[in-house]
Amino acid sequence: MKHALDIGLGLATLASLALNTFLLVRTPSPGAGPAPAPAGVAPLALPAPCQPKHPMSSPAITSEPSPTSGDFGEEARDPTWATAQEATIEAHLADMATGPTDLVVECRARCCAITSRSQLPTDFVLDLQTSAGIMPWAERLSFSDRVVACFDRASVKRPPSELARRRQEILASVKPGLAACARLTTVPLEVTILVGFDNSGRVIGTNRQGELAGSEGARCAERAIGQAASFGPQPYPGGIPFTVRLDPP
Repeated sequence: MKHALDIGLGLATLASLALNTFLLVRTPSPGAGPAPAPAGVAPLALPAPCQPKHPMSSPAITSEPSPTSGDFGEEARDPTWATAQEATIEAHLADMATGPTDLVVECRARCCAITSRSQLPTDFVLDLQTSAGIMPWAERLSFSDRVVACFDRASVKRPPSELARRRQEILASVKPGLAACARLTTVPLEVTILVGFDNSGRVIGTNRQGELAGSEGARCAERAIGQAASFGPQPYPGGIPFTVRLDPP
């Protein structure tokens, strides 16, 4: 649980730094030229602010009133919209590739529930709130024994599937480097590398989380992912986690 809380705090920090960078880029001082690019990927020091309810939430979205009253449990199913939305969410969850294999998606008229026969992993629920998850696309997320996402049906927002797929491409590209990192550890370890970016897609910082995050193997993994990470322009500044496992040879 501590690892999950650390990830949540780290994502909140990345989001805050990304948003601050975005605002600085959008509001330069008079006569100032473009902000210089950093010499390399900067490590992020994690302060200890209060964690927001939704660490990676985008700016507030204003929508038309719900076509039905109440939340998911009180909605009547709109077969046309629900069937299409279920397929879209299922495809995006497959692109994220961080959830359990038994996920079930059920939509009604505006809201959809994501459940599993087992308990939803905390890291997966947190990932839904990142820039590669559902938060940037949904109007609202709530969590209990299931995740409920409600959508503005008039919105043109689409799931960030390209970003989710890009994460998988980056992970595939760093496999040789991670194999070298694994030789630096004597015990198996799992580490989460948090990568933050501005709205141009430029990486602005990384941080690592995990019980052995201070080990040489974890530092090696952070360098490998930080150097390989690159993204296209994004609607908002944000960040995504990369979770890797290092098994010593």
